[in-house]
Amino acid sequence: MNAELAALQWYLEAGVDEAIADAPWDRTARPAAPPERPAAASAAAPVLQRGALPGAMPPAPAAALPAAVPPAALLEELRGIVDLAGLRARLDAFNGCAL
Repeated sequence: MNAELAALQWYLEAGVDEAIADAPWDRTARPAAPPERPAAASAAAPVLQRGALPGAMPPAPAAALPAAVPPAALLEELRGIVDLAGLRARLDAFNGCAL
């Protein structure tokens, strides 16, 4: 019984303050196969890309993305950085993310 109380105390100290489900959920178990859909329903259903949500904006066109830098050229450029000032200059010049 002391081990269970110690585990609960550890959870409280770690910030756990809520149980999400009534029963434990094995996240390492393989998911069950999805149920079969009738052919008529699957033909009428819209095709979504993996991870896309209905009504979400479509992904950016490939032309809007920056050209990929070949890994070998990038590694050679990064090997030339020898101090923090050089690293800062390289980071400031990076434009591969729209964020």
